Amino acid sequence: MRILSFINLILFSTFAFANAEELVITSVEFVKPWSASAKQSAKIEMSMPSGFHAYSDQFRVLNIEPENFKFDVLNVNQEIEFYDKYTKKTRLGFYEKGSVTVSLQAPENIDDPMSSVKFKLRYQICSDTVCFL
Repeated sequence: MRILSFINLILFSTFAFANAEELVITSVEFVKPWSASAKQSAKIEMSMPSGFHAYSDQFRVLNIEPENFKFDVLNVNQEIEFYDKYTKKTRLGFYEKGSVTVSLQAPENIDDPMSSVKFKLRYQICSDTVCFL
């Protein structure tokens, strides 16, 4: 039986900065074969360089392929409140380490239960001196 991981299912966001090799995103859950209208989730752990934080409200799931699969829900785990000096507001997110759980739903008529699903995960991270989207 072939097991698909969300590493196969995700095209991670375009993200560039001087120490990009320090950004680590890994999948910590495996998914099962798809069935009609089934929902599946994957928890994606994210480690950022020292001093960076991610904003909960800036995570987006975009460009799902095949198009007949639907985005269901995205949850930010290990969420904390912090004061954001850019917006001068209290915001939610995580600092240096955290995870998001992405849930997708299969179409009613699925041809291949072993289908790979791809999508982009967009997010924004900032330090005290710079932000990246």
